[in-house]
Amino acid sequence: MARRVWLPFEDEATAIAALGALPEGIVADYYQRDGELPASIREVELLVAPYMAPPLPLLERIDEMTSLKVIQLQSAGYDNY
Repeated sequence: MARRVWLPFEDEATAIAALGALPEGIVADYYQRDGELPASIREVELLVAPYMAPPLPLLERIDEMTSLKVIQLQSAGYDNY
């Protein structure tokens, strides 16, 4: 079964250029901090938050992320989250 993740990149090509290929079994959706959230909001299990970005609008819709298990921050502090 594939795991769905959200990555804070413009698109797949940009993500691959930064991270390399994703491991088998990972399905990614991409979003921008000021853009619309992916339609897979009920399936996302791992959310990688944008670097040093305020948590909104992500946290405004957290109750819809019924499969969410992990929010990965890209900084040491977590005060905003």
